[in-house]
Amino acid sequence: MSEIGTEEVEGLFDCGDAFEELGAAQPGDAALLERAIGNSMAAVPTATAVTASAGMSTASWFAILAAVIGLVVVIAWPFGDKGEDSPALESAPVVIEAEASAAAPDRRTELVPTAPRGGATDPPTPAVRDEPAAVAQPPVTPPARVKRTAAQLLEQANAARKEGRAARALTLYGQLFKAFPRSREAQTARVSAGRLYLERGKPKAALSQFRKYLSAAPRGSLAEEAAAGRATALGRLGQTAAERDAWTELLDKHPGSVHSARAKKRISELSSD
Repeated sequence: MSEIGTEEVEGLFDCGDAFEELGAAQPGDAALLERAIGNSMAAVPTATAVTASAGMSTASWFAILAAVIGLVVVIAWPFGDKGEDSPALESAPVVIEAEASAAAPDRRTELVPTAPRGGATDPPTPAVRDEPAAVAQPPVTPPARVKRTAAQLLEQANAARKEGRAARALTLYGQLFKAFPRSREAQTARVSAGRLYLERGKPKAALSQFRKYLSAAPRGSLAEEAAAGRATALGRLGQTAAERDAWTELLDKHPGSVHSARAKKRISELSSD
């Protein structure tokens, strides 16, 4: 082998050893690699010419070529191993991600409301039930009150009195007095109501009914009964003088009354007192 071929080969090996010592890729390694490969390729024709002029064998030439290929592999090896850790490879995705993250808030702000700080969230929206539509109901018409005549009221009151329902009878008599105060039925009912009040121990109420009848119909068909009832009510109220006068008046106006014997006896008792 000539001196020129040997020095070139050794120079290439020395260059490969220098790259081996560097270990990790450094800035400018790519340019250095390109230059080293160019020098190596330039050395190949030189070595070929030297080999031809020196009369080197084909085996020697293939040995030099293998050494050059091995040198290229050794120089490129750090780049293959350190490619994943290369700052250049890492920086590109970071830049893209940063750009994406910088643009994302504008779209999120417009479309998605951010949750308030402190973990507070909007209150849940209450579920809305679909209630069936209310069906309009026809207005309820109260039953019409049947207007009763004075005769009907008197008949119903007398029937209740005969059945022993004194309270019901007095209620109906009262309705008759209020609805038809000047009717013949109302005047007749005064005497019946007075008798019921006496039976129930209410002489004052009874006296009021008897007096009203005698005032409205002094010569009525029930005047005798009203006069006897008035005298009885006065006696129960303890008005002895008024009771004696009431019995005396009854005998004067109705000398043949069925109450004559009772009236005379009561006048005698009151006179002896």
